[in-house]
Amino acid sequence: QGQLGCQVKLSNQAVRDVKLLAAFPRRWNGSCIWPPSVSHVAITDASDEGCGALIHAGSSVLQQQGRWAPGMRRKHIMVRELAAVHFALRAARPVLQQQVVECVIDNSAA
Repeated sequence: QGQLGCQVKLSNQAVRDVKLLAAFPRRWNGSCIWPPSVSHVAITDASDEGCGALIHAGSSVLQQQGRWAPGMRRKHIMVRELAAVHFALRAARPVLQQQVVECVIDNSAA
């Protein structure tokens, strides 16, 4: 009673999955495996001269803009696009902390 009388052969992938779940840290127990829904949207853009951002935070919109330092102007546009995201998120950190933010960037490589 209460016992299964059959054996199942697991694929290599199934064995890897079971090992991964067995090693899952207990401190993560109870946390969601699917990411929560987006609560804020950050739209950034960078150019040769500077960068700007709009952050939709609930009913308000935060705006940021700035000019690049001479050293940053020489960097590749992908670096500047990512720097624009970094600066925007850092500036809005008090509002965005512990929130899920979708970043909209006009550079697919960045």
